[in-house]
Amino acid sequence: MKVPHSQKGFTLIELMVAIAILAIVGTAIFYSNSQVIQQQIYLEEKTVAQWILQNQLALIRVEKRVNRENPRPISRMRREVRYGNRIYEVTVQQSDASVLVGSAQAIRIEVRRKIDGDLMQPLLTLDTFVALE
Repeated sequence: MKVPHSQKGFTLIELMVAIAILAIVGTAIFYSNSQVIQQQIYLEEKTVAQWILQNQLALIRVEKRVNRENPRPISRMRREVRYGNRIYEVTVQQSDASVLVGSAQAIRIEVRRKIDGDLMQPLLTLDTFVALE
């Protein structure tokens, strides 16, 4: 009995190759999307840390204006900040240089994320000068 060659369709090998190609493409898309999500989370953390750092610097400036009669250098200050459901720790201390330039003091502000009571690496660090007067 002779089988006609005009039958249309795909062989099992062709289907398996097509499925393998789809699996590889799907895996690449999944990996790419997970990288984008991780990058987005990192950028969100950095943005929040920047806001917290700017708020801390504004608080220092306000305190300096309020206490003009009794200006005091900053030695070390630490506080926790809640932003949404996350906890951050802000540390303000004399900079390693601990330089007094005229009536300004060198300080370092660090913002770290606190997860389950453990401090992570600093998200953001700022070395700046604050006027004492």
